[in-house]
Amino acid sequence: GVLIMTGVGNLAFLNAFEDFPAFLSAHPPVLGKLILAGLMVTLSALHDFVLGPRATAGNPKESSRPGYTSAWVGRINLLLGLAVLFLAVKIAKY
Repeated sequence: GVLIMTGVGNLAFLNAFEDFPAFLSAHPPVLGKLILAGLMVTLSALHDFVLGPRATAGNPKESSRPGYTSAWVGRINLLLGLAVLFLAVKIAKY
């Protein structure tokens, strides 16, 4: 939530909403950060509401495939978070 609210606030501060497509074409790291942040939110929801409950609801003696998938989605989300951080630094130096 904080990531989205501060991002929207910063875009409003930069008057990005007056001509959003032109702003994004002039600032490509911002577009990348928006896409990665949206992907992070989507994967977090998938992890928390679909894969996580499936991983904990099954019989422990059965295949742990849902737990394996859930763990990998969490790892991918971590890498996306690092990419968002990298782009944030790049935007600050832009």
